[in-house]
Amino acid sequence: GRRNFNRHGLAALAELEFQLHTRQANDTLHSIHFTLADKAVLFHTEVHHASNQSANTCAWGKVHQADVVLSRHAQIYRKCQKVMVALQVDETLLDRYKLLVDQDLEVTTPISDPNGHTADLTWFWTMDIPRDAQESNWMSEFYHINWLCAKAVQDKWIEEVELIKSEVLWTINFFNLKFRQWEKMGTQSQEWGAVGHTVYAAHQAVIYTNLRDQCATVMGDVNTSV
Repeated sequence: GRRNFNRHGLAALAELEFQLHTRQANDTLHSIHFTLADKAVLFHTEVHHASNQSANTCAWGKVHQADVVLSRHAQIYRKCQKVMVALQVDETLLDRYKLLVDQDLEVTTPISDPNGHTADLTWFWTMDIPRDAQESNWMSEFYHINWLCAKAVQDKWIEEVELIKSEVLWTINFFNLKFRQWEKMGTQSQEWGAVGHTVYAAHQAVIYTNLRDQCATVMGDVNTSV
């Protein structure tokens, strides 16, 4: 580990080792991006449209070749990540270069069709790998579309929060209106000497007052939670 390097006065060598494996990890993740994209294209253009057994076999053969390439890149990345752990790098970097599991290498809908379902992307798709967007129009378009999808989801939830706040205010205003109506009817009943009506109206006014106050409490909870 890094302690052994430091103990033998090889801290600079440890840093160089880290830099080399970091760059190799970036290159490998970049290759994984493209291999997954190629695999998604194969599914979309060949596997799903294979009209006979021969075409289907050929299409799946290409998918298998992509899997072999993907497995090789994944193996290289895992070795790089293992070295980073051994070098005891900062936890922030280890959180950035996570352990790669088999589920991360599956072709998901956001990869094959960025305009479709906006499911969560695997962690390495959201990494800022140097120059990957500049080197590929596909990657640039992929990032743009998924950014717009994420922005749309964020805007939707902001709108939902505002709508909830408005609904609470509308409900408070409604209960307050009913309270004033029953209060007015109670006053009129008292003037007419209708004791039963007066008591009933007062009871209804208390009910709507309590409902109004409860909504105000809920509104306060909503404001403190967002």
